[in-house]
Amino acid sequence: MKIKFKFILFIAIGIVTIILFGLLNENNIKDSKQALSQPDIPSAESTSPSTEPYITTLDKPMIPKNVHEDLHYLWDFTFSGRYVARMTDDFSLSLAEITGQGQGTYTLFDHFDVEDHTIKVLSYESDNLAPPSQHNLYWFVSQNGGLFVDTDYYELDNQAFITYLWSNCEGIHTNKGVAVGSTESNLLIAYEDDLYYLEKDEALSATRSNLLSYIDFINKNLATLENKYDFEYAYIWQPFNPETNEIRDITFFMKQSKVVGIELNTPPELSHVYGYDRERGLALTDAMRAKAIKDLSPIEHLVIEYANALENHQWDKMVSLFEYSEDESADLLKFLKDEENELKKEGIHGINSISVLKIEPTTDSNMRLKGEQVYDVYLEMSVENPSEFYENGVSLYSFVFKTVDNVLKIDTVYYRGLTKLP
Repeated sequence: MKIKFKFILFIAIGIVTIILFGLLNENNIKDSKQALSQPDIPSAESTSPSTEPYITTLDKPMIPKNVHEDLHYLWDFTFSGRYVARMTDDFSLSLAEITGQGQGTYTLFDHFDVEDHTIKVLSYESDNLAPPSQHNLYWFVSQNGGLFVDTDYYELDNQAFITYLWSNCEGIHTNKGVAVGSTESNLLIAYEDDLYYLEKDEALSATRSNLLSYIDFINKNLATLENKYDFEYAYIWQPFNPETNEIRDITFFMKQSKVVGIELNTPPELSHVYGYDRERGLALTDAMRAKAIKDLSPIEHLVIEYANALENHQWDKMVSLFEYSEDESADLLKFLKDEENELKKEGIHGINSISVLKIEPTTDSNMRLKGEQVYDVYLEMSVENPSEFYENGVSLYSFVFKTVDNVLKIDTVYYRGLTKLP
């Protein structure tokens, strides 16, 4: 009897083991199939609710649970393709020296750090069916003015990308050196093409005045920012590319011939087309530019010529601005035009962009001894491979000028290092 009982017990245990193994194997197969079906995008349905933000390392956005399968294709894109790949320095604002917040430069379509809790935020829903369904507008106010950064926000991924910038903080500037506080002449010379003159009503039609005014109200900053739209006219820089249909623009708000605010925008369609005479806008800008160039001092004109020659690698033009002998000019041009040096893109050969930020008589006692006309010039550069005399950022140079046969020339340029605008 004992042997028979043990035999039956052994068979029962074996049957139970086989059943359990089969169930376990079936679940493993299901899990494997599910993993293979979505190798890149985690399933929103399988994500457990959490009060903590989900930080994804993936380049594709997660799909919200309430989205029907037929609409999943709307989320079939990458953050790098939709945003980061479209970034360009032409649509950026440099803020670090002025605000002390978010050190560096903010660029349209760049990733925005949503963890910066020093900046206040207003969330509002999108009107579009396609993602993102939410936008976050971040802002702060200082004694110098206000900064507004609007973003496309993907809540499940906790990712935000810049789609709009506005500021009236004095000194904040574009990559061409035009800042809040810059003169109209600086603006007109820096932006030679695609710059349109706008009357005040025309400029207001394309701004986000209603949204920004609402923020002023809820934040009780009307006294600080009530002059936000206190301007007389504006210019909009709109280099539209019909081949890519890429639409971005910069609006410069003007008062008493100075820039009092800058707005960078990504409108859904080209601004100032219907009911606006674009040819007349360009003609008015050209007329103002001709007057501005005429009103420049000889030294301002010479420095701008120098910066333009450097940026465009017009070496003959650059050398002609200096008081060099024929032999000195020939030696310098041989170095500047050397193909190997051009390919290395080091120092002067690696300059991608250069902007004149400020020109003023030097206050340095040692520099005053260098000549009768010595000016401090603040240049902002973007250099592919920086060198001892050409670096990324704002640099201070002292220019010594002299007049030769009634023609103003550059005698010497002294590099004084990286600096901040005074």
